[in-house]
Amino acid sequence: MHEVCVDSLLKCHQQKTGGPDMIVEVDESMFTKHKNNVGWILPHWIFGGVWHETNKSFLVKVPNQSMSIILEAIKVNI
Repeated sequence: MHEVCVDSLLKCHQQKTGGPDMIVEVDESMFTKHKNNVGWILPHWIFGGVWHETNKSFLVKVPNQSMSIILEAIKVNI
């Protein structure tokens, strides 16, 4: 179920969130699952943020949680 939600949100046209002197809450999450109860399939890292004043939000699939990738996602989306 969460995969369907994430895919749907990632495909939406996303605009920049927040701006100067605005507070945007950001977080990262890893989505993964068991495959036939044998092992884990590769994880998917999702980085997102929400501007509570307007309820605007964004989600971005990132390859990992390195500082350079997260900073680039912030520059593009906030």
